[in-house]
Amino acid sequence: MTTRNTISSLIISSVCLTACGGGGSPSDNPVISDPVSGIDTALINDSTLIRDPLLTSEPVLNNDPLQLKDPIAIYDPTLAADFEIDNLPVTLGNPVSTEKPVAIADEPVTIIDPNTSPTDNPAIEDPIQSEQPVPGSATSGEPLENSATATTARFTVTLENRWGVDNFPQDFPDDAHLSLVGGATHNAAFSFWEPGEVVSRGMEDMAETGQIDILLLDEVADAITIGTADSMIEIRYYTDPQIDGVPGTNTFDIYMQADWPLVSMVTMLGPSPDWFVGVSGLSLREDGKWTSSLSVDLPLYDGGSKSDVTPIMGGPDIIPPNPVGLVAYDSATGVYLPSDEPQNVARLTFKRITTPIQ
Repeated sequence: MTTRNTISSLIISSVCLTACGGGGSPSDNPVISDPVSGIDTALINDSTLIRDPLLTSEPVLNNDPLQLKDPIAIYDPTLAADFEIDNLPVTLGNPVSTEKPVAIADEPVTIIDPNTSPTDNPAIEDPIQSEQPVPGSATSGEPLENSATATTARFTVTLENRWGVDNFPQDFPDDAHLSLVGGATHNAAFSFWEPGEVVSRGMEDMAETGQIDILLLDEVADAITIGTADSMIEIRYYTDPQIDGVPGTNTFDIYMQADWPLVSMVTMLGPSPDWFVGVSGLSLREDGKWTSSLSVDLPLYDGGSKSDVTPIMGGPDIIPPNPVGLVAYDSATGVYLPSDEPQNVARLTFKRITTPIQ
């Protein structure tokens, strides 16, 4: 029994010595522990670690989420320190920093040179916000020369509706008006209507419905493209009838250039089958000078595509259409009939603006 006990004791002692590292130094037995404690010699010698001198004297893992700051970001070349904001790194161009100009929406940016006075640093103009003329529009604004011989001119146009119940009492409509105004500024190579000629598709639509889209977007736009017209005239509101002897009026401006000195415009007399008033190829420049003022009486025209004789919309179609001709109110019968004599129902007045527009 004694021998067996002795052998058992030796075996147990040997196992204990092996497990406890008996016979070796402490350095032969590295202890794996929490890296935050900083006592892990194996981790200290790990080449994947760096020392963060700003935060702790202990080594930390790259981008350790337990740290307050990322040591890699501190040395990122895309960042710069803004010493006016608690020495925290900010991105270049940060709008918080006063070192960099920041464009907000469409506002102009002023770049300040510290070596100059504020008056030496004008704001950079945003061309989107500047008042520029709209190409293809006769109502676009531009600076003008105060001279009748200038290459550009601007006119105020007044359209008077003289169609009223006093002079045209039979079946005069309650909703009488002159409709939308469509036209163009152009040269002699272009014309979209003439008395005695059959109307175009755009003119037919204008005379029958009062709409000007086909006329402008198809016919005038094509002329602008090839250079025979300069701009559209597009006025999208009605002109009231004459009431108690006072004409209804509609006023707007048009912009002209010397290479396109002619103006054509039309508007439907509404309601009606296909009647309209207007001018065709009216020149506002003679002998190298712009007209200062011009008034034109407008007789009533029949578009030739409808055959009714009273002021109502629609009516039987005329196929093929007749040429554009004069139509006049017959006081004896109260209807509107073809005529050889003009019967004026409206007036256009053009007055050149002589004050330069800045």
